Amino acid sequence: MSSPAIVLPPGVPVPNIDHMLGVILVCLIIAAYFFGMSSSQAYIYYDRFPKDPWTFKTLVAVTWALDTLHTALMSHTVYYYTVTHFGDYLALTTKPTWSFNLEILIVPIIALIVQWFFAYRAYSIDRNNWPLALTIATLAVIQLGFGIASSVFSFTQVKGFYDIRRFDWSSITWLATGATANILVCVSLVWTFYTSKTTFNEDDGWMTRILMYGVHTGAFTTLTTIIDVIFIASWKGTLVSTGLNYSASISIAIRSHYH
Repeated sequence: MSSPAIVLPPGVPVPNIDHMLGVILVCLIIAAYFFGMSSSQAYIYYDRFPKDPWTFKTLVAVTWALDTLHTALMSHTVYYYTVTHFGDYLALTTKPTWSFNLEILIVPIIALIVQWFFAYRAYSIDRNNWPLALTIATLAVIQLGFGIASSVFSFTQVKGFYDIRRFDWSSITWLATGATANILVCVSLVWTFYTSKTTFNEDDGWMTRILMYGVHTGAFTTLTTIIDVIFIASWKGTLVSTGLNYSASISIAIRSHYH
């Protein structure tokens, strides 16, 4: 018995499963790997720095909790479309599921916390860095604002995944601002530790490893975000950018466990 023909609403394109569900499934697998790294880094932090201030410990706990929630929301989205609505093209042409929309909101919140933390670190190490710290903090607030706007648009205005491109301007501004903040965070890491190196003579090797780890994770996050912006601008009607967000957001959370 042949399957009934799928009738889509007028003007709605036929979804490309590879460019939608295939992309977010692959990126969910990658994000799950990074979530394991994030959990491992959180454990190592609490084990090695038991005397750290409670504010730092709370920061790590909050970012890990948000990271966990973000991974759970991604998993629900993938399950919803690949299992609950298996083979249902119409599900991809209706309002995105709540977990997809909420996941968009979690990303800029994690970014705000981590970028504010590094702005504070840059300022606390060298008070002369206040212009750089203030710029990072300001960009972090701006990216949060546009991230919230993107989530609100997705909740209230988007009719289906094909319709997300109507609000590309919000997503591009959000991600571009976040990428700029991440670049400045990398600059602040290099500059503050370089200028303060004499303070850590006994731990130069350790400080170098910490510096390189922070720069590498920051570079990965920045590169992923820039690629994300390019895909949003040029590759319409796909979820490639959403998949990249999965990986970028967790790499941001990993950075909060480094200090």
